[in-house]
Amino acid sequence: MLDFRGDEPSEHLWVQLEGGSTRWLLGGNPHTFRGRMKAWDPVDRRARTFSLDEVTDASDLARAWMAGFLAGNEPEPQDLFGPAMFDADDDDARWDRWRAALAEFRSTGRWRHGRWEHLIPFPTDAVLPAFVWVLRGDEIWCWRDGGWKQADPQPVVESGTLLVDTVCARRGRHASENVTDVHIVCEDCGETTFCQPDGVSAEAFERAQYDYRATASGGANG
Repeated sequence: MLDFRGDEPSEHLWVQLEGGSTRWLLGGNPHTFRGRMKAWDPVDRRARTFSLDEVTDASDLARAWMAGFLAGNEPEPQDLFGPAMFDADDDDARWDRWRAALAEFRSTGRWRHGRWEHLIPFPTDAVLPAFVWVLRGDEIWCWRDGGWKQADPQPVVESGTLLVDTVCARRGRHASENVTDVHIVCEDCGETTFCQPDGVSAEAFERAQYDYRATASGGANG
């Protein structure tokens, strides 16, 4: 149950959501996923989260509130392409990709792209599927010839991190397991995520990622 504290949400900021006729009152940011909003049912005294594309009707004030909320939650260019975007030329094609991503975000309330992050290399003795990949911003990067490289051509991704025409896409989920202390890899499609090792603080892990070397048997170097 979401917790509302302080003043009750305003009755003028109401929305109706898919699947019902309840008039939910807007209540702020639930701090779950980027673009998600919080709403309160004043009759049944319950709360829920929602995205803009779930709204079927709303007051004019609520529409203005939601537009302002999403504008204030827009991802920055570096969220999609990393800190190097600060030095990108004005005619860099990535600016148009960022603007297109923002337009979708403002119309749906959903950020469908991955987080730009430092890609941690695998140790040479890691046992991996034939194709190993990660979603970095709006790009697929794959592990090839001992390093992370942009996939060319780019595979098609659906439902967040599922590659089309794969076992995982057909069943709707990955079959992932730890390959090293920091790599979680799907044994079927090769989708990879990075995890914080046991005994390492979040702050230390964030600092270490730029010179991180994983070991297949566990433990962190760098």
